[in-house]
Amino acid sequence: MNSGLFGGWVALVAMPFVLLIFKRTMPLPKGYRDDGPSLDELKEHLGKRGSAAEGKGAAIGAAVGVALCGVIGLVAFGHYQRFANEPLAVAGQKLFWAIPMLFTVMAGGLAGTFYGLRRFLGEDYESYVRLSRLKANYCVDTINRYLVGLICGIVFLLCGHFFDNYTVFGKDTITLNPFFSLGTTTHSYSEVESIKVTESLQAPNGNIIPRHVCEIRFTSGDVWNSDFGPSFEEDDTRLSEIEQVVSQKSHKQIEAVERMTR
Repeated sequence: MNSGLFGGWVALVAMPFVLLIFKRTMPLPKGYRDDGPSLDELKEHLGKRGSAAEGKGAAIGAAVGVALCGVIGLVAFGHYQRFANEPLAVAGQKLFWAIPMLFTVMAGGLAGTFYGLRRFLGEDYESYVRLSRLKANYCVDTINRYLVGLICGIVFLLCGHFFDNYTVFGKDTITLNPFFSLGTTTHSYSEVESIKVTESLQAPNGNIIPRHVCEIRFTSGDVWNSDFGPSFEEDDTRLSEIEQVVSQKSHKQIEAVERMTR
């Protein structure tokens, strides 16, 4: 699995555990339950107004989440448009962008919901916060602020790396910009040391995966591997075209190997 996709899913799966840590490290202050209105008193005070505000807040949160998701979509569109005139550019998997979109919906939904609650409840917002804390038995509002900040940080990092992840097989040079890299590396075709292809890949667990993979090594030690870039499984002819172009320009023969190890 590509490192970018794997990292995004790890972050997503880790979110419930992060929330659990927050809950355990941010309990209600000692004596908080006795220092103010009780849970029943707050429910009676807020009544239907509190429920209505929750519904309106949720609607605002959903709208904010969808809007921010659209912003990420525009960033992704701009990323791929950069290489519209590069027929052999490899700009990363479109599936990657679903991860920051999902995180953005989460952060936007949380922030938008609490903005809506504050707006519709006015002076009673503090009563609502106390009600939420008493129900959950931890500082819900504080944890949500931390979560929004954490999620925004994850989105910023993922989008930055996705936007900065590409390979361009140009007329005279090959430009490499791997995921989690800082800056690009450019090689001339004369720097290509070898071109190896296989139809079989051995996974770390020992399983054999039938897959067309190309590995290009450069004299500097840099390596480009199609298995760690975008998926060519649905467009195998494009990968073959890249192999032929690199072979012709570098004057290196394509070497078929029985199997590669991931």
